[in-house]
Amino acid sequence: MFKIFKKHPKTLWISMQDVLAIIKSDYDKSWPFEIIEFRYGGTTHRMGTYVEDLDEKFYNKIKQEEIHFVFDEQTYTSFEEFVKSVHINGIPITDVLGPIEVLQAGIVNGEAMLSSPWGEKRLSAHAIEKE
Repeated sequence: MFKIFKKHPKTLWISMQDVLAIIKSDYDKSWPFEIIEFRYGGTTHRMGTYVEDLDEKFYNKIKQEEIHFVFDEQTYTSFEEFVKSVHINGIPITDVLGPIEVLQAGIVNGEAMLSSPWGEKRLSAHAIEKE
């Protein structure tokens, strides 16, 4: 007799400061950061960056001013505006303590990508063991 077990992905816990550092590093290199979906304090959020008409710009260098930041339904035109404006449960995003639970990463058009040009391994390299 055979038993079929569904493989459940391991939960990724990471600090918000590490995620923001990766996003900022990408922005400084004029790279858009992948969209991630995460849970913190009982609420689920999506954040990251996007570039309008990315297909047209794929083979050309993307400029920083073309990168927009997104948090849930809000968009921001600079990293500074993003970190200044976004609050989670009343806490500024830069002051979020404790780990966040990454549910999906590399989201494009609502679907998690199997692989990303930037690689999800950058997030998992900062994984926190949560008891």
